[in-house]
Amino acid sequence: MSNRIWIFAIVILSLTGVIVRISSFRPLRNFHEIDPGKFYRSAQLTPEELRQITKMYGIRTVINLRGRQTGKSWYENQKSTLNEMGVPQVDIAFDSDTVPQRVRLMRYLNTLKNSERPILIHCRSGADRTGLSSAIYMYDYMGASKEEAETQMSSDYLHLENFKPAKKHFFDHYKGYDWAKNEY
Repeated sequence: MSNRIWIFAIVILSLTGVIVRISSFRPLRNFHEIDPGKFYRSAQLTPEELRQITKMYGIRTVINLRGRQTGKSWYENQKSTLNEMGVPQVDIAFDSDTVPQRVRLMRYLNTLKNSERPILIHCRSGADRTGLSSAIYMYDYMGASKEEAETQMSSDYLHLENFKPAKKHFFDHYKGYDWAKNEY
């Protein structure tokens, strides 16, 4: 075979992979059911999407991992929508590039422990902060192994580990609530 044919074959195979990946992409803002009836994850939703998801899945608590951002339209719209629906919002500012600060991690863990379910968590893209937070939930509440929980931080959820290595590094060392409370 000539070089042109090999190059053509490689290009076709690559494009096929991209098409398969795009066709499996979930159109609703990286929304995923992690623990049916208990825990869901997403990217930032529009007010309409938030209403739809909240009603459809009976969401009782929303954890916003972007933190309180008073005055920003997305934040005010979300807060207003949830207030109208009687659903509490908990704001916890996790950084998308670094490991969580202890005080914020404990706030997240205590929110999981004390909040009414089902819970929806989100950040901007639903990939990095939400991925780590979902892995923690699976490990602590679903009895998942580290390997199973770690799948929440994968390209299936738009997380690219090479660009955000701190999340996996932190989770590799995470040992649960008591560890976070007493040793982290």
